[in-house]
Amino acid sequence: MMADRKHSPPSLISETKVKQTQHARRKRTTQLKHEPVSLSEFTKDLKAAILDKKLTPSTMIIESINNPFGRTLTVEMHAKQSPVEQAKVVPNDQLEVFIKLIAKKYPNAFREIHLTHHDINDTIAREISALLIRSQSLEDLSLNGNSICRQGCNSFTQTLVSTGGGVLKSLSLRDNPIGDDAIKSLAAFLATDPVLESIDLGNVEADVVALVHLAHSLETNTNLHVLNIDRPKKSDKNDEESSIHLAKALRCNSSLHTLSLSKHCMREYGTMWLMEYITDWNQSITSLDLSSNEIPADGAKYIAKMLSNPKCNITNLNLSSNRITSEGAEALAKSLEANSSLVTLDLSYATITDDGLVALCDAFSSNKTLRTLLLSGNKFGLKARKSWQERLGWPVKEGGIDGSCTLNIDTLDFIPLIAPPF
Repeated sequence: MMADRKHSPPSLISETKVKQTQHARRKRTTQLKHEPVSLSEFTKDLKAAILDKKLTPSTMIIESINNPFGRTLTVEMHAKQSPVEQAKVVPNDQLEVFIKLIAKKYPNAFREIHLTHHDINDTIAREISALLIRSQSLEDLSLNGNSICRQGCNSFTQTLVSTGGGVLKSLSLRDNPIGDDAIKSLAAFLATDPVLESIDLGNVEADVVALVHLAHSLETNTNLHVLNIDRPKKSDKNDEESSIHLAKALRCNSSLHTLSLSKHCMREYGTMWLMEYITDWNQSITSLDLSSNEIPADGAKYIAKMLSNPKCNITNLNLSSNRITSEGAEALAKSLEANSSLVTLDLSYATITDDGLVALCDAFSSNKTLRTLLLSGNKFGLKARKSWQERLGWPVKEGGIDGSCTLNIDTLDFIPLIAPPF
């Protein structure tokens, strides 16, 4: 059986080092330090430092800095990948000057640094690691959509281990080609229970073995609240071992409340394991994203069983772009009659037809907590249109496979499948 294969947790950090890391973490969490700095002063220093390197200061790097908290600065420097927006990408030579200036003169002036969709490489990542060593104010670091590879991620991990995690609470490395080995090292760090509360490792080229290491880290981690590991790299799409290990880890973990497993090629077997462990062992998960998997009707029935459990605390559930079908939708609808926690349910593009949509309409009418139901891209036939029209008092247009269909009970906004009367 797949779940019987053994993957021991990484031994990259010794037991002594674990204790040292935990001690350093406890020590540094009491040393959070913010040093007020003038925005104009920092901007002036930055321009001078860039000009000193005989470079032309990028407009974006200057405009991205602000101080919404009054005391500490934040950086929101987002570039897009479209050709029109390429001019917004800040060159690495200027980013290097920027990071070095912060590390040398303003290490405790920044609370958040977001440098997404540029071309940050391992060299710049090492400079950011040097900043992390000195900073006692940086709590949120987002480097999504760059070119950080194994060496750059390892430099982050080594820095976090040596500082006990510092004061960093949120780390986002989404859409970087980090690779398996670096993820294993990061998993070993997470197992030491740092102060880190949120980590986004979506689409970082992690294979099944790396995901298993991450699952093992959850067994000892008590601080992580948000984990995103969307779109892993799977050589065998039928291999659901990572889902099984993640399910088992939830038996021991009671801190995680948001889990995103989109594009995991999850099917009935993986769904069964995950739902059974959440149902029987875990009441901390409140937000679960299983979108863009391959969950069939039988998998939806396991999800329905979990939702029917009185101990269920799930408030947000995303099942969009799965193979739920009307059979699965009917099971989910029945569970909604008993569920008292769910607030938002996304069933967009879930191959649901009339019978399932009618059942969801009836369940939505009787459920007291569900406020938002997303049904984009499902097929509204005659029966479904009639049921929703009676429920809303508005005429429902034919079709729906290509349209948006969003129902929010607070505003009764159903666009464009429902048109208000003239």
